[in-house]
Amino acid sequence: AAWAGAALVAGEETFARLPVVLPAAWLAAGLLAGVGPAFARPAWLGPLLAGLAAPAGILVFGAPVLLLVAIPGGALVALAALAPRVPALARWHAARWPGLAAGALLALLVAAALSNPAVRAPLAERYRCVARLEALRGEEFARDGQFASARTRFRRALECDPGYAMAWRGIGLTFLSENNPPRAVKALEKAAALAPDSALIAANLASAYLAADRYEDAIRAAGKALAREPFELTALWNRAQALELAGRRDEAIAAWLRYVEVARGRTGVAADIAEARRHLRALREGRVPAAR
Repeated sequence: AAWAGAALVAGEETFARLPVVLPAAWLAAGLLAGVGPAFARPAWLGPLLAGLAAPAGILVFGAPVLLLVAIPGGALVALAALAPRVPALARWHAARWPGLAAGALLALLVAAALSNPAVRAPLAERYRCVARLEALRGEEFARDGQFASARTRFRRALECDPGYAMAWRGIGLTFLSENNPPRAVKALEKAAALAPDSALIAANLASAYLAADRYEDAIRAAGKALAREPFELTALWNRAQALELAGRRDEAIAAWLRYVEVARGRTGVAADIAEARRHLRALREGRVPAAR
């Protein structure tokens, strides 16, 4: 707990420069504090201290690294608490102090290893730098309208995995939400190049082309999406609107009819279906409805 707390307060970079013996000693002391009370009264004090230390350790080092310490420490806590009550463990209870010393030594060795930045850095990077998690945080920011913060998260995801297409998609959609079609197109084209089989990304790219008034490109991108997923509503909508804006009336009518046919069985799209029918009426009457 002291080791994790010091890293939280001082920052991991500062804490990593401390002599190895300090975090090692702190971790050994923490194990003694957590396990020691289990030999006395009240027996629940040891598990309580261990439980309080766990969240801080997870925040600083991540669950997988913390488990290296928590598993042996937790085993000692359980054995110490059960030994007086379980006959089969009575002999071990008589040797509780050597067992506690062995557990503290194990914790000392683990702490010494993890206190070496060369040892800890690959573990921390492996479990902290998860592109999908960073992208999920980016999507949360985007839903709240915090597009700059969302892009920061998506770029962190790309630092973890430069080939993560969904991060480029997220960047593109934030630019699209900010009415910046050129940058949206650039980001979504990168996403499409990394994930050529994704119907969702192809449909989003069609949206960006539409916003940039690149109607033929939008038709092609939506067509690629529909070739992979014939019932993708975003692609169906984008293709119909791009055909309409490109002046291809008959094809646009057929595309809008297809959209209505597919969307009719979905929930939450009643307003879109009504809009599609408005486009159909206008096209059949020879008018060009205003784009949504």
